[in-house]
Amino acid sequence: RFMRAQPTQKDATPIGPVATAMKWSTTSTNIPTKPEYHPLERTAVFAEHTSAEEVVERVCKVIRARSIDVLGYDLKKAKAKCVTQDNVDFRVRFYRGRKTYSHGIIVEVQRRYGFAISFYADTAAILKAAKGEEYEQPDTKSPFAGDKFAVDEYDESAGSQMLEVVSTMLNEDRTVEEHRLALQTLKSITDSNKMGETTAKKISEKLLTNENTRFIRDVILGFGLSDRTDSYDEADEEYERRSLALSVLANVLSNASRDALQSIQAPAQKTIIPTLTEDIANAENQVRMAHLAARCMEPLIAKGFQLGNDSVLREAIIAAQLVGQARYAGLEIEAARCLKVLG
Repeated sequence: RFMRAQPTQKDATPIGPVATAMKWSTTSTNIPTKPEYHPLERTAVFAEHTSAEEVVERVCKVIRARSIDVLGYDLKKAKAKCVTQDNVDFRVRFYRGRKTYSHGIIVEVQRRYGFAISFYADTAAILKAAKGEEYEQPDTKSPFAGDKFAVDEYDESAGSQMLEVVSTMLNEDRTVEEHRLALQTLKSITDSNKMGETTAKKISEKLLTNENTRFIRDVILGFGLSDRTDSYDEADEEYERRSLALSVLANVLSNASRDALQSIQAPAQKTIIPTLTEDIANAENQVRMAHLAARCMEPLIAKGFQLGNDSVLREAIIAAQLVGQARYAGLEIEAARCLKVLG
């Protein structure tokens, strides 16, 4: 029923409508009329005197700009399955209006799973764009670029206690919810824009070099590098687990010093870099994972890791950049950063 949004190399050029690149082949004739007794969510707007093609193109542009992954599009129901960078999955639905609303298109956003403050901004941007209004542009540096702590002091005791709690929650006998919370916690405490550069760096280097955190380190690498498939669904536990693990890994690699990173030199060359290269090369099928892989790869390149066949990596990054230009702004930005440090 849902068609996976997978542009070909030809489609993945910056030329042409964004909706075409996303495979949203929507016209006025295949937009269903809103059922008479179907109550709309409060997060719905009416774009009057506008064609379906124009409304869909507007929505696709804001989805690309905010690096929202489109997992599929139901042509019959004119419904897109989407997931944000913070693992909130939702639907965007299009309807033709009835009677006094027959002169335009209704756009509805339906949250299905997950919660994040950023989702409110994503929703507002989608609905404003649908009506042709100006919307807030995302920060290209970080989704939390404005939230830096005024005081950046690392508390060794508090940091160690937090990692002990996370380690316990990651045990195999714990629930999926506990695993998710542990990974979300790690993502937050290694984010320099949320915790401050000093704290994020200290925790990141502790995760890499301290023997007491080996279990956490192994779990992150296991989740991030082993749970790989092309059949992810937005509610798939492995999809969310892997995206969170790669987010943590990207933070840690970015924060840690070159010396601290030497502790993972062997696994980096044997497993991490080859797996990340494959993820980047698979951007057409898994654009969000390619984006996270590029975030992980950039500090490895910048800090002098041996990349093996760098021509293969370069080709993968260039191809991924084209996919990002068409569908996912975050990937385009990260690919450009990788190419810059590659030289």
